[in-house]
Amino acid sequence: MHGKNFKDTAAQFRTSQTTVIRRFDRISSIHLKEFEELPKVIAIDEYRGDTNVRNNTRYL
Repeated sequence: MHGKNFKDTAAQFRTSQTTVIRRFDRISSIHLKEFEELPKVIAIDEYRGDTNVRNNTRYL
């Protein structure tokens, strides 16, 4: 299983990472909105890290 990152995507489609990033930016830009200020409420999520270290909880 391959990770879903720019390097792996470029390898899968036999192109450069720069091309993948440029296309990603072009496609994703139509879905992004600009904000003048942050909302009053921001959600915080947590997940377990992928190492075997104790207390390896990450917060987003």
